[in-house]
Amino acid sequence: MTATGNDLEGSVAIVTGGGTGIGRAAAVCLAERGATVVAAGRRPEPLAETVEEVQAGGGRALAVACDLSRPETAAELVERTVSELGRLDALVNNAGTCRSHPLADWGLEEFDEHTNVSTRTSTSAARSS
Repeated sequence: MTATGNDLEGSVAIVTGGGTGIGRAAAVCLAERGATVVAAGRRPEPLAETVEEVQAGGGRALAVACDLSRPETAAELVERTVSELGRLDALVNNAGTCRSHPLADWGLEEFDEHTNVSTRTSTSAARSS
């Protein structure tokens, strides 16, 4: 189902992990509804592709390459968004990592690295707004 309409017109949303998969789909959907989207993540190339897709559909988007596992980077993302776009209305906390072996084989450090990406991002963003 494709979302349409402009019920989010004038709003600004950050989508972490916005370069691929669910993050890209969320960014495109929000833009289709009228939001300006900030696609954030580690890799510039997929973020640029998300921005191109949003713009091709008539939306507005900004790509911000950043490492969201670092709390200070998450705060900088929020500050940049507000500075460049004037506001921040929503955060789609989609950033994460992927492991190609069973969870039972993960060590504690590996588990923490995987889960802390999203936790650190949402905590830092909440403190900054």
